Amino acid sequence: MNAQVQPPQAPQPDFTELAQCFEHAACQISRFSNISAFNQGDVIITQLQNITQAIGDLEARFDAR
Repeated sequence: MNAQVQPPQAPQPDFTELAQCFEHAACQISRFSNISAFNQGDVIITQLQNITQAIGDLEARFDAR
């Protein structure tokens, strides 16, 4: 009798659980639009451009003196 002992199998992936994780991630990603940086990104960029312009105007005034 020459019975060989089988090594224990490594855990197999649970594709149902994996799919649920992706569903949860997608749900959270869909909420990104509630973050003002994403939702109002254009407003933030416009304000930054206004600030940059104002700083440039101040520099031009001081350089003209």
